[in-house]
Amino acid sequence: DAASQMAMQLGYFKVHGKPGATYEACAMKNFWHGRTETIRSCTIESTEMCQAFLGNESDDVKREKLLKAAATHVKVAKGAQTQSGTH
Repeated sequence: DAASQMAMQLGYFKVHGKPGATYEACAMKNFWHGRTETIRSCTIESTEMCQAFLGNESDDVKREKLLKAAATHVKVAKGAQTQSGTH
Protein backbone atom coordinates (compact mmCIF):
# COMPACT_ATOMS: atom_id res chain seq x y z
CA ASP A 1 0.00 0.00 0.00
CA ALA A 2 2.73 2.47 0.92
CA ALA A 3 4.53 1.94 -2.39
CA SER A 4 1.40 2.63 -4.44
CA GLN A 5 0.53 5.70 -2.35
CA MET A 6 4.04 7.10 -2.82
CA ALA A 7 3.81 6.45 -6.57
CA MET A 8 0.55 8.41 -6.69
CA GLN A 9 2.09 11.24 -4.67
CA LEU A 10 5.05 11.39 -7.05
CA GLY A 11 2.85 11.34 -10.14
CA TYR A 12 0.65 14.15 -8.83
CA PHE A 13 3.65 16.21 -7.79
CA LYS A 14 5.28 15.74 -11.21
CA VAL A 15 2.14 16.87 -13.07
CA HIS A 16 1.03 19.70 -10.78
CA GLY A 17 4.28 20.82 -9.16
CA LYS A 18 2.86 20.52 -5.66
CA PRO A 19 1.76 17.79 -3.24
CA GLY A 20 -1.68 16.29 -3.70
CA ALA A 21 -4.07 16.53 -0.77
CA THR A 22 -5.05 12.87 -0.94
CA TYR A 23 -6.27 10.32 1.53
CA GLU A 24 -7.46 6.76 1.55
CA ALA A 25 -10.18 5.11 3.56
CA CYS A 26 -9.16 2.67 6.27
CA ALA A 27 -11.63 -0.03 7.29
CA MET A 28 -11.87 -0.48 11.01
CA LYS A 29 -13.53 -3.86 11.26
CA ASN A 30 -12.24 -4.38 14.81
CA PHE A 31 -14.84 -1.90 16.03
CA TRP A 32 -18.49 -2.79 16.56
CA HIS A 33 -20.35 -2.42 13.23
CA GLY A 34 -17.11 -1.21 11.69
CA ARG A 35 -16.45 2.26 10.39
CA THR A 36 -13.86 4.03 8.29
CA GLU A 37 -11.02 6.34 9.16
CA THR A 38 -8.89 8.53 6.90
CA ILE A 39 -5.28 7.79 6.09
CA ARG A 40 -3.51 10.93 4.92
CA SER A 41 -0.99 10.06 2.22
CA CYS A 42 0.39 13.56 1.83
CA THR A 43 3.03 14.04 4.52
CA ILE A 44 6.17 16.10 4.92
CA GLU A 45 8.14 12.93 4.18
CA SER A 46 6.22 12.18 0.96
CA THR A 47 6.75 15.77 -0.20
CA GLU A 48 10.48 15.52 0.51
CA MET A 49 10.53 12.23 -1.43
CA CYS A 50 8.88 13.88 -4.43
CA GLN A 51 11.33 16.77 -4.36
CA ALA A 52 14.26 14.33 -4.23
CA PHE A 53 12.94 12.26 -7.14
CA LEU A 54 12.29 15.30 -9.30
CA GLY A 55 15.50 17.06 -8.31
CA ASN A 56 19.13 16.18 -8.85
CA GLU A 57 19.50 13.95 -5.81
CA SER A 58 21.57 10.77 -5.89
CA ASP A 59 19.93 7.36 -6.06
CA ASP A 60 20.95 6.76 -2.45
CA VAL A 61 19.17 9.92 -1.29
CA LYS A 62 16.10 9.02 -3.36
CA ARG A 63 16.03 5.55 -1.80
CA GLU A 64 16.41 7.00 1.70
CA LYS A 65 13.57 9.50 1.14
CA LEU A 66 11.30 6.83 -0.36
CA LEU A 67 11.86 4.44 2.54
CA LYS A 68 11.26 7.21 5.08
CA ALA A 69 8.06 8.32 3.33
CA ALA A 70 6.80 4.74 3.08
CA ALA A 71 7.57 4.10 6.77
CA THR A 72 5.67 7.25 7.72
CA HIS A 73 2.71 6.11 5.63
CA VAL A 74 2.69 2.70 7.34
CA LYS A 75 2.82 4.41 10.77
CA VAL A 76 -0.05 6.75 9.87
CA ALA A 77 -2.09 3.83 8.47
CA LYS A 78 -1.59 1.73 11.60
CA GLY A 79 -2.51 4.70 13.77
CA ALA A 80 -5.68 5.28 11.78
CA GLN A 81 -6.63 1.62 11.92
CA THR A 82 -6.33 1.48 15.71
CA GLN A 83 -7.53 5.04 16.20
CA SER A 84 -4.36 5.82 18.10
CA GLY A 85 -2.16 7.76 15.70
CA THR A 86 -1.78 11.20 14.30
CA HIS A 87 -3.25 11.71 10.87
